[in-house]
Amino acid sequence: MPLADPPADGGTELGPPAVAGRRRVTKHERETSALMVERMRLENEKFTVEVAALRLRNELVAQEVSRLWWDKYTRLGACLAIFAIVVGWLAVVAVLLLNAGISRSDAVFVAALGTTSVNVLGLLYIVARYLFPIPARGNADAPPSTSPAAA
Repeated sequence: MPLADPPADGGTELGPPAVAGRRRVTKHERETSALMVERMRLENEKFTVEVAALRLRNELVAQEVSRLWWDKYTRLGACLAIFAIVVGWLAVVAVLLLNAGISRSDAVFVAALGTTSVNVLGLLYIVARYLFPIPARGNADAPPSTSPAAA
């Protein structure tokens, strides 16, 4: 059987002729184009998921920054309160020392000052250790421990 001559209008057996001034797209080019579109769609989907994950991470970091900000200013307020208590206590002790000879015996005066001074200093130590815990040795990234057994 002899081979057929190509159609005179430029068409092929695969389809109609190309539009004037345009090149006909082959089957291979259509398949390649479809694969490229699918690949681009998958990459876009991957980037969309990555952007969503980054937004969530950004939100978590913002919450952590807010928590640290409040933590910082809460500790600052506590430091000022502890300082005021200690300064007040020292002022009371100074007044008592200046007025010691009025009506107290030496033993009662020493016992009162000694026990209350130890109580105030103990309170200062306990609150300061709670507000400013010492981080665990060897791991600077680990959160600090506030338990007395870890110190």
